Amino acid sequence: MKRFLETKLFNLLSCFVNGKEIDRIELSMAYDDFVRQLLLFCQEEQNIILLCFAINYTVAEVKELNMRLEIENDNSSLEFEFMDMMKENSGGNYMDADSTSGFNAFASGEAAMIVTGEFSLLNAQSINPDLQVGLFGVPLTENEEDAKLDVDVGICIAVNQNTPHLDAVREVLNYLSDNTDENGWMHYSADSMGAAPPAMDFTMSTEYQYFKDYKNYMSNNQTRPWVYSQLVSGAGDMIGPVIQGYFAGTTDMDTTLDQLDSKFSELLE
Repeated sequence: MKRFLETKLFNLLSCFVNGKEIDRIELSMAYDDFVRQLLLFCQEEQNIILLCFAINYTVAEVKELNMRLEIENDNSSLEFEFMDMMKENSGGNYMDADSTSGFNAFASGEAAMIVTGEFSLLNAQSINPDLQVGLFGVPLTENEEDAKLDVDVGICIAVNQNTPHLDAVREVLNYLSDNTDENGWMHYSADSMGAAPPAMDFTMSTEYQYFKDYKNYMSNNQTRPWVYSQLVSGAGDMIGPVIQGYFAGTTDMDTTLDQLDSKFSELLE
């Protein structure tokens, strides 16, 4: 998204948020420029899924590009095979379980693995203070190099290019991004099990195995964008119930894929 953060449209909207009036003609020209850059960015892409992984789309942008969403891909059968493995190894009452029961089962050793983010480790460690845990990327193809971590940026900071307080802004940003100060913000916010890992080199006071694994994935560029942040607004609320239907055994793979296709299409209407 860096390319679009540097557009005239983004700068205008940033100024507006900070109290500056926007000229209508200038706004219209900035929007036209944004659309041209968006089309240029996408002109060589054909598959909507590839596009969704490359940029965040709004419903309006997807309609403007006249793109059709197709969920099924060459690896669909392998993805459902992985879900079948989860079903077979999650006990007999997994449809009645919630996150708390999952954390409890994992922390107590009843469950050997859990598919989740690092945030759940804080809850698990409160149950088992001696929790020893590592991580690995979920495999989605037969190629082990495709087993990557799904990652996302939790917080982004935008700075108005016209701010009269640039030096103060830099001072704050330097403080927030200082990965060497043992008493600084990064130590306070990231130096504990389950904290969101910083997007830079960082040494925890207690370097847990999962964090070492995470850093190995990062240093080897074995990551991919978190898909919920890459799809049309509303997609996240729709995917869960459809996949739950598959886990409950009320739908098969083909029906599940058809439901995802049709419900995504409804989001664009």
